[in-house]
Amino acid sequence: MKDGTAAKCHGKETGNNEIVNNEIVNNEIMEAESMENKIIYRNKRGCKAVFLDRDGTINVEKHYLYKTEQFEYRDGAVEGMRALETMGFSLVVITNQSGIARGYYTEKAYKKLEQWMIKDLAQRGVTIEKVYYCPHLPDALLPEYRKDCRCRKPGTGLFWQACKELVVDMDSSFVVGDRMRDLCICQESGVRGILMTKKTVTKEELWGGDIFVCSDWYQVIERIRQQCRNRELEWKAD
Repeated sequence: MKDGTAAKCHGKETGNNEIVNNEIVNNEIMEAESMENKIIYRNKRGCKAVFLDRDGTINVEKHYLYKTEQFEYRDGAVEGMRALETMGFSLVVITNQSGIARGYYTEKAYKKLEQWMIKDLAQRGVTIEKVYYCPHLPDALLPEYRKDCRCRKPGTGLFWQACKELVVDMDSSFVVGDRMRDLCICQESGVRGILMTKKTVTKEELWGGDIFVCSDWYQVIERIRQQCRNRELEWKAD
């Protein structure tokens, strides 16, 4: 069910605001990171998803954003996400929120903005399947968030947690972000990555050329459409 619920790396939050203890969630993440589980998840016919970074991808990058009045969608983002849903993709947001660990804003303030974004997008015809966020930082100012976790990108813990919870077919999925660390899951799975940037990027920076580069949301949608068409042709050939 698409309910716009959220999960974080030191616990997961359900639609009823039930917090599952750290040990259980961390064990699930470690299971999902094992090679055996990766093979199972990639071959299981689950939903196809687009994993989305938030800041700099969905919204305009601003210095540790946490206020709704400062939130601004990137040009084409809403239309792009709507198009992805029309193509049958579930939308999953995975975001680093180190501003919490740095003391710039509270977790409560982050959640307020997150829920506002989910509701605002729903009113615009876009459903967010789930949001996963990491509030940690190895050298955090606040002791309770000082942790070198697997879930802060470029770690892939939240991707595998989402894969398990939502039953995602990784081979049929994409990830879109404005930094290479947002695309880290591409190195561990069949997820195809799209770097959204207008900067010149070298082949070496793109991990040998395996990542697509698009300057904006319009190019992102066209690239994903093209890849889906190519995939359909591969299936027909098989």
